[in-house]
Amino acid sequence: MVSRTAGAEHWLTDPDGDALFEACDGRPRTVSLLAACLAEKPDLTVTQLLDEILRHPASRRADAAAAIAERIRIEALAPDQHELFRLLSTSGVTEFSRELAAHLAGTDSADDIIESLHAASLVTATASERWKVVPPAEADPEVMTTVVDWYRRVARIASLIHTPGRLLVTDRQIINSKSRPTLSKATALTWLETELSNLDIVQQYAYDRGWDEAVVSLEESLWVLYLHRSLPSYRERTTARAIKAAQRLGDPAAQSRAHGMRSRHLVNLRDYDEAMAEARTARRLARIAQNSELEASAFEMIARVHAEQEQWDQAKQAYRHSLAIYLHLGDLRGIAVLKHQLAKALIAGGEYNEAAELLHAALMSSIANERPRDLGNVLLDLGRLQQARHETHAAIDTYLAANRKLADTEQLVRLAQSLENLGDCYRATNNVQGATEFWQHAMDAHRNLRNFTGADLERLQSKMAELS
Repeated sequence: MVSRTAGAEHWLTDPDGDALFEACDGRPRTVSLLAACLAEKPDLTVTQLLDEILRHPASRRADAAAAIAERIRIEALAPDQHELFRLLSTSGVTEFSRELAAHLAGTDSADDIIESLHAASLVTATASERWKVVPPAEADPEVMTTVVDWYRRVARIASLIHTPGRLLVTDRQIINSKSRPTLSKATALTWLETELSNLDIVQQYAYDRGWDEAVVSLEESLWVLYLHRSLPSYRERTTARAIKAAQRLGDPAAQSRAHGMRSRHLVNLRDYDEAMAEARTARRLARIAQNSELEASAFEMIARVHAEQEQWDQAKQAYRHSLAIYLHLGDLRGIAVLKHQLAKALIAGGEYNEAAELLHAALMSSIANERPRDLGNVLLDLGRLQQARHETHAAIDTYLAANRKLADTEQLVRLAQSLENLGDCYRATNNVQGATEFWQHAMDAHRNLRNFTGADLERLQSKMAELS
């Protein structure tokens, strides 16, 4: 892992490599951050890093190593990235600040941007004092370039904030600062949703004028929103444009990503034949691009289509192909996620022993990699496995732990599932009060879900009626 990131010469020629790994308490995420520091600062050595870490008490060295890595990476940012980091760290919690807008648009004043665009009839104020893009048929391309570029860059920032592992700087400073208000994941998602109609208009404008890179970039940012909201009409339009734009670019990797996105969208619509065709196209293009990560993702999508149709043997085979690629890449999170997915397919097929081994491996990886969102999902399925094996008391403890992680990471759909399963466990132990309490919590969770259809409430109400 370190050799891939920092170069083999850094690790193999430095006698303190093993000592540094031990000082990090073997945490893969921390070691990865330090490797990135070595890659970004050629003059930095493992010995220098170790000397700084060892100044701290033994019990705090792993945390100190992570903090040192973050500080070094921020110091290594280019001047414009320093400014962007500062703006991200100080923007308000309810909206992207005008100062941030001005910086992204490359001018001193956000007011000047808005006024110039309004004067050119390219934007109009809405009742809620937001701005709606209204490009005329013959808009000045140079002026519209400002609009497209602004939305493209801010959408990218929003998607990066929502998935902070993709940022050059870590999420701890951007999201979890206790000393000042900062942009949050929820804020970023809300901004994308509020501006969705504008983003759609901007992408269409860019597509019509052949600005294909902007079209693809906007789509990849919008998919952060699509994964959390049911917006089928927008997904169909923007993804179709992205596929054609990637084709015009002649970029097989971009095409593979776009077809993979459309496959996921079609699975949600239960159009499994078309979803499978898109996933296989994504796999073929990934091979042309010689991109193993995209190929693994395509195999995972193929497996998901099979799993949705309860074709468990085919799903297991595809999951194993994807897992083998991630093992070859040494992608620790990919390995953990695929072990988890494969375990779910094994559970569905009644193969509990291998599933248990995979879930415990995924659980340990989620803890070591400091992935609370992954951890909540793994705990939920470990509880399901224990429940299927009639290990009811163990399942209760696991679901209680899952509830905390799922609530903390705002995975409300899975939280509702965990609460319902917990109620089922209490019912199995004849604890009527416990069953009623957790089923009621599950009903409350479903009522708060925006994509709720009603079937879950009816099922829970039926369970409660049986008790009474």
